[in-house]
Amino acid sequence: MFTIRPFRQEDQQEARRLILKGLGEHFGYINMSLNPDLNSIWDSYVMQGHLFYVAETETGLVGTGGLVVRNYDLGEVVRLFVVPEMCRVGLARALLDRLIEEGQARQIERFTVETNTNWHDAIQLYQHCGFREVDRDELSVYLSLN
Repeated sequence: MFTIRPFRQEDQQEARRLILKGLGEHFGYINMSLNPDLNSIWDSYVMQGHLFYVAETETGLVGTGGLVVRNYDLGEVVRLFVVPEMCRVGLARALLDRLIEEGQARQIERFTVETNTNWHDAIQLYQHCGFREVDRDELSVYLSLN
């Protein structure tokens, strides 16, 4: 079983490690210039008024997810990640549902997400949760939920 809760400052190292490890496993390398927000998740998200959640089990963190408030009614899902051993148990869906629920409580009406074109599991998750593809280029797929 897992628990989803707001990010705390003491989660920084473990959350950063978790996300970077997942990126490295997926892409085969990590471009740190694309990940400056991970140097301080607290400053990049929480202190800016955005949402950031972690999922944990008795063994530690097993997932992350953020929602960046782009304007009064638009939120962008970011850093949604679940460790491989927790895939297919509903954790990613639970994190996404929590972000959407909390966003709606803040009057956000439209949610967007960008993911890599070859991250098929992520694309399927978002589509299964009601997101629709609105654009695509050679690197990214852009999805939206109204």
